[in-house]
Amino acid sequence: MDSHISPPNTEEDLNRALDCEQAMEIAFARLLSDAVVAGWREIEVAVILADIADDHVLRLAKKNRIQKFN
Repeated sequence: MDSHISPPNTEEDLNRALDCEQAMEIAFARLLSDAVVAGWREIEVAVILADIADDHVLRLAKKNRIQKFN
């Protein structure tokens, strides 16, 4: 699997978010396709990836809260 993710094209916040979304959509499609080829069902992969992303966002939020109080 090619794990290359395109770098941002700009430092501007609005365009940067769009660049990131497009790069992640491509990476997500590759990962999903590889998982399906390996025998996983698309729905279970999508749900698990969403759970992983949610857990990561919660860890980042917790980390940021802790840093604000230190």
